[in-house]
Amino acid sequence: MSENTENEEKQPEFILIGSDTNCPPCDEIKELLKDQIAQGKVKYVDINSEEGIQYAKGLETIDLPYAVRSKDNKECQIFADKEFVLVKCKDEEELTALVEPEEN
Repeated sequence: MSENTENEEKQPEFILIGSDTNCPPCDEIKELLKDQIAQGKVKYVDINSEEGIQYAKGLETIDLPYAVRSKDNKECQIFADKEFVLVKCKDEEELTALVEPEEN
C-alpha cells in the first residue's frame, strides 16, 4: 500500500469546527460525535486554535459549530437532535448522516 493511500484513508470525512469556551451547541455536537471523533471519521478543531483560524479565514459569518468536508474543503451546516447529526454542504441538496437514530 502506498503512503498516499494510507494518508487518504486516515483523513477524516469531516472537520467539526467549534469552540471549547462558551458554546453549549458545540459541546452537544461534540458529545454526539464522540464515537466518530474517536474512530477518526470526524476531527474536532477549536475555532481559536491556529488550525481553526485557518478554516475560518474567508468566511463572511461564522455560526458555530460548523463543519468542513475534508475532500474539497466545502463548508457545511450541521443539523442535530438528541438522536442524529446531519450535515449539508454549501450549494448541495444532499444531507449526510454522521449519527443516525438506533433501530430497535
